[in-house]
Amino acid sequence: MKIDVIKSNIINVENKIIKIINLYDLLLDNDLESYYNMKDILDNKIKNLKFYLQNIESIHKRILKDYKTKCIKKTTPKYLNRKSPPYSAVSCIGQTKFGNDGNKYISVKKREGIYTWKKLKTANSIKKELTNLKAPSSKIIITEKDLTLLYYKEHVGNNSNNSVINLPDWNNLDSEERIEWTNKVIKAKNIKVQNGYPLYWLYSNGYRNEELMFWSDKNGVIFPYTDIDDYGSVPPIFRVGNADDEFAPDYWIDDVDHNSLIFLSKKLVKEIKENVKPVIEYDSYTKQKFETLECKIEIKGKTYNVEIYGKEKDSGEIKDYFNYEKGKLIQSLYDDDFY
Repeated sequence: MKIDVIKSNIINVENKIIKIINLYDLLLDNDLESYYNMKDILDNKIKNLKFYLQNIESIHKRILKDYKTKCIKKTTPKYLNRKSPPYSAVSCIGQTKFGNDGNKYISVKKREGIYTWKKLKTANSIKKELTNLKAPSSKIIITEKDLTLLYYKEHVGNNSNNSVINLPDWNNLDSEERIEWTNKVIKAKNIKVQNGYPLYWLYSNGYRNEELMFWSDKNGVIFPYTDIDDYGSVPPIFRVGNADDEFAPDYWIDDVDHNSLIFLSKKLVKEIKENVKPVIEYDSYTKQKFETLECKIEIKGKTYNVEIYGKEKDSGEIKDYFNYEKGKLIQSLYDDDFY
């Protein structure tokens, strides 16, 4: 849209003016001779930029005025029977209007050429909607409600007013921002996280483990491990084994989608290598016999079957990661068959 291009131009010109002013300051502090030599040139550049800025700001105001004249209330059922305002969002770009539900909305860009009404949050509306944070009973989910209340407390505090709060887009934070806000929620709710705990960002059943995180006593909030499966798995910092700081194979069974990869302790891998023996199996589908390496190991007081596939391989190539499936630890020694 033309209005978006003009807004971008205004920002670019303002940034150029700021850079020249910064150059002024730098020369004044470090090189007076160069400052006096360049002063007239820089003054002229700022003068031209300010003149250009006035022109595009004037154009911007005219376009906004045109949009406002198009921003007319609709009376058809399509517009009157919805929660958002009875106006076309694309005709009211950047404007705020009251919706049919009594809440205030702003017309925002959804994608190129498409605009939509977004409900605005105010200090008063948040106070009505949000209650005190409570520690979770089972899954630890960093909810939008948690995040919004914390953002409100940080940016509004105890001021009771009806000012609009521009919230972050919680679905599109980068990794560092997500970690920062997750830590804030954990601290605010006084959640007693333990090493290996799964954490969920906004949802408990997102796509491709995108919502999944883990708590590490050593590293804090960490994300799923993607070197083996692109969807992500339990990170190798957490090991399955018999030590106090190690885990049972089924600890994360309901938390990770697409795979059940787990990493075994060095002690368990060594035990498997020392105890596996070849076993002849029969594939009822291909009618072929094949060889596996099998043994039993004990983890946290329970016995598990270990099955390793790859008849032409030997136990020296056994890896430290396995799939956990119904009481079995399964691994393929083929390079292209990880899970």
